[in-house]
Amino acid sequence: MSHDLLMQINALEYMLTGHRPWVIGDSDDRHDEPLLPANGMGDDKFPVFPDVFALRALLVKRQCEVLTAHVDAKGNIDSPVPKQVPESRATRLAGDPKRLLFLKIHRKIPNGHLRALMSQWVDFGIQLGHPFGRYSFLGFTESGLKSGQLLFFKEDRRLTVQVLTKNLDAVYLNGGYGRFAARLQLSFSSTIECLQIPNNQVVQVPDLQAEDGSLSSDGCGMIRESVARSICETHKLPIDTSVFQIRRGGIKGLLVSYPDEDFDDILLYPYQVARPNQYSIMYHPSMLKYEGGPSELELLGISSCPPSARLHRHFIILLLSRGISLGVFKRLMQEQIDLVRRITDSRDVAIRCLRREMAASPTSNKPAQEVYEVMRAGHELKEPFVESKLVAFQNNQYRRLKENFGIPVESSCYLYGVIDEYGLLDEGYVFISLTGRSVPQGVDVLVGRNPSFCPEDLRVFRTADNREMYRPLGHLRNCIVFSQISSHSVPDTMASGYARICSHLEIISVIVVHASDLDGDKYFVTWDPLLIPTSQTEYRQPVSFVPLRNWSLQNIKVAAVETFVELRFNYLLGTMVNEWERAALADPRLARGQYPRELARLIESTLDMVKSGESPRALSQEFQTLRSQSSLGLSTRTSSCVNPIQVLRELVPQERITRMNHYNCDKALLPKGERPAGWLRHISDGAKVINQFGGDLQKALDSDTLENEYGNTESQTLRETDKVRLRYMSHYFGGGTRKQSAEQEMRASAWYALGYKQKKQSFAWLGMRYLNKIKAESTAGL
Repeated sequence: MSHDLLMQINALEYMLTGHRPWVIGDSDDRHDEPLLPANGMGDDKFPVFPDVFALRALLVKRQCEVLTAHVDAKGNIDSPVPKQVPESRATRLAGDPKRLLFLKIHRKIPNGHLRALMSQWVDFGIQLGHPFGRYSFLGFTESGLKSGQLLFFKEDRRLTVQVLTKNLDAVYLNGGYGRFAARLQLSFSSTIECLQIPNNQVVQVPDLQAEDGSLSSDGCGMIRESVARSICETHKLPIDTSVFQIRRGGIKGLLVSYPDEDFDDILLYPYQVARPNQYSIMYHPSMLKYEGGPSELELLGISSCPPSARLHRHFIILLLSRGISLGVFKRLMQEQIDLVRRITDSRDVAIRCLRREMAASPTSNKPAQEVYEVMRAGHELKEPFVESKLVAFQNNQYRRLKENFGIPVESSCYLYGVIDEYGLLDEGYVFISLTGRSVPQGVDVLVGRNPSFCPEDLRVFRTADNREMYRPLGHLRNCIVFSQISSHSVPDTMASGYARICSHLEIISVIVVHASDLDGDKYFVTWDPLLIPTSQTEYRQPVSFVPLRNWSLQNIKVAAVETFVELRFNYLLGTMVNEWERAALADPRLARGQYPRELARLIESTLDMVKSGESPRALSQEFQTLRSQSSLGLSTRTSSCVNPIQVLRELVPQERITRMNHYNCDKALLPKGERPAGWLRHISDGAKVINQFGGDLQKALDSDTLENEYGNTESQTLRETDKVRLRYMSHYFGGGTRKQSAEQEMRASAWYALGYKQKKQSFAWLGMRYLNKIKAESTAGL
């Protein structure tokens, strides 16, 4: 019996009996993840095709409803509407999340006008019409700066903004409002409440240091394995999950699971902690962002078997700068183009590419999942809707290859970085063990973090072999383990940070800007020998740099206004990164040229200017000076120099037209012979619904267009058009009793015919779940 037929029978078994089959991941990457039960119903209560296997272990994060409103380019505020967002510490402490108002600012509002409006809002809040009332200014987060979003809170006698921020431990710091925004970000990050860990079960021990005193363990602690397993059982995670990205009060970073005996031994001997068996977690001072805060352990993410990584444009520039041949990337690009070209002609290729897409973004790829379900149901590739969706997916792949490349590299992945608390790894060695994927032992691997702008940030390490001495590391899976033995902190050598002398409150201090740490950074790792530079680069000590002006403001209200007005939407950073790419491609030395190196220094400073308090105006001025004084320029590129990025772009074919050019129904989806009375009744009922659906869809499309105008970058947020489709799907095709499901199946067939007759494909496929069932039955001969 073929695998495809077996999967169709499994699907039919679920549809007819409600039994949830166990499914096997047959990814082209051959990850062979543990078997997980197929999903029966999605979060929207609409059935999910049971052949969709779990590509990665995912934390199921609850949603809550807040209010959101927009400020247009003239400063007018529209009426607030509810919006689903992931739960966070802040939404939980607010009681009713609708007391939180997310206010999105239009990109084109002039700075002077925005400054005047914000001054009023900070002092007096916003008075909205009935039934909303007055909302007081709460602040903004670091990510809110990037997306142009402010936060307001509806106060009462018990819970005011002052009380809420105190409960969140989001107090204003003398270092500047940007540091307050970064702290507020901790409370608005999407988390899952895990378990209470009282203070007497938490121990702080000194950070591990390299020979020069830099921190090797920055951001990375330990959790007792028995506690970690309890978390896994509660949240239905793989029992051997090794790494947990967490928040607990002011503690932020990674906790790595160690067997209870090893956990105790490490605390007892290297750290001299008495009675270690009383502790559940250990953290280093580098993980403590502030004292106090809730004792609830919150999860942000976990380690799991990663899919293959993708090579993006900037990484390719850095690898070319390190001596990797352009021919290597041409081959990788052409292989991907050849694969994408076959998406519309081969079901197997389409499924392979769709699976890879879902593995890369499992939480924000519902469109790809829908096409995947259609493919596995057996629909004809030339069915008009299916064909248009495949062409759209193909165009999306071409567009990605042309714009940002995103070339899949099979022998690669992104992994959390952790420190070897055992102290077993020699200098220059790493340990990698993936669930269901093999990484060669005793070979060179290339490791880098994203973003990076200096060729030296890409480091070459050696994977540990299978010697007995490394056996204790075997439980650390789906992460990359760095050695604590080094002349300089290993994570820090992958960050082109530089030391900056800062002055805050008459205290002079040296801060390393944008140093890499282990508090949740994921590292690009590849063991493809064609992508490994033959020579290692030496770590270069950062150069001290004195900022032109400090950005710290003593008045919190003025600080809030000025920080938001100056830093919103990351305009400066985007301009600098674009200039870096142009400069690197205009220099025969690529990113090793002097001008790109100077730009990389400024970019790293700009990445951290929110937290560091550096002046954006001073950075912008220095950037303009550097650009004008550069002896390189962008017009001096010799004719003998080839732009490697342009060479790769020219390989990508043009996109195809996605418009449906015919509306011929698949006869397998229609009743055989004479149309039943019930089917005809659904045709009649559908004629009343189709126009209403079209109107709702158009309103949603207008709303999505508005969100794009306001620069909404929340890729995991459902679009309004998606919400409309899901609402109609849930209402008319939401499942139920066997009789109700049979009626809905007939409705799906009727509306398919009606939608195609009126050339409304979105309406025709509202019953996609049942159309897939009908087709799967037809293909299986049932």
